[in-house]
Amino acid sequence: MSTVFISYSSIDRIIAARLATDLQAAGHEVWFDQWNITGRDPYWNEIQGGIESATHFVFLISPEAIASDGGAIRELYHASGLKPVPVTVPVLVRATPGKWPILISPGMYQYHDLVNHSYDEMLPRIKNAVTVKAPLRADDSPASGVTPSSMGGVSRRTLNFAFVGVLVVLVIGFFVVKGLGGTAAPTVTPTSIAEAATATNTTQVSTQVPTTPPTLAPTVAPTTIQNTAVPQQPKGTKIVFSRNGDIWVMDRDGKNAHSLYANSNTDEAVPAWSRSGETIAFRSRSGSVNSEIFSVDSEGGKLTQLTRSSNRDTTPDYSDSLLNDEKRDRRHWRDRC
Repeated sequence: MSTVFISYSSIDRIIAARLATDLQAAGHEVWFDQWNITGRDPYWNEIQGGIESATHFVFLISPEAIASDGGAIRELYHASGLKPVPVTVPVLVRATPGKWPILISPGMYQYHDLVNHSYDEMLPRIKNAVTVKAPLRADDSPASGVTPSSMGGVSRRTLNFAFVGVLVVLVIGFFVVKGLGGTAAPTVTPTSIAEAATATNTTQVSTQVPTTPPTLAPTVAPTTIQNTAVPQQPKGTKIVFSRNGDIWVMDRDGKNAHSLYANSNTDEAVPAWSRSGETIAFRSRSGSVNSEIFSVDSEGGKLTQLTRSSNRDTTPDYSDSLLNDEKRDRRHWRDRC
């Protein structure tokens, strides 16, 4: 079953609780703030954890939910910045005139209308929507007993290694055979080496064996073939992450965590390493839903603003041709409303 996060404005708590109860009764694991907030961690940290653990994100649409200063819209944008993005299920619970965020607009998703239809009529459709299979996350592993063949076949990485291995064996075999082909091997008529020893004296054997051993081709070391389809990542000794709206870096074992960039007037999130590991790009937002893309040296220091627009720029990612094609890369960063 799915893991469902319910995002809503506090004004719509009654309908949110009813939907959470019905989805839980249908067998889904439901993250509902009234059930899951423990108070052990900062409120927003627990909210983020719930969103990041969800396979489906149910957003209850109302005027307060899409307000730029509301908590629900912040949850929606956080979900949209994940990789992969949880399956979004918009549910209209109150009439909401005006322009909706593009992430839940009718042109992006089929929303479920509880304003012009009854709850009992729309509930089966919502249940069906949260059963749509979500994409496998990078840190997910197959369930116990699941074989690669049951998950859609052998991975491309495995095929690449198998192909390279066969190619290396063929190359080594070619050179070995070619080297041995220059000198004829002696003909031994007995059916076994033991019979040859008894049928021939030492002198006769010595005249049959060539004085110069066959020339062997030099050993060919396996050639490392770089898979150019996979971008080269930094060395992997550091991890960058967002904490309470600031950009932090720590060692891969979780030690030596420290703030790389902090601004009390803005909210920073979704950081991404450059392929060289020298810079980190991230989204920064101040006050409204509009945001820009910045980059900062991975050791701290120089800060560069990469986008300037009236749109909401988010989720930066470096491509292989970042230095050669700035226009194309901006499409990695922008999600216009």
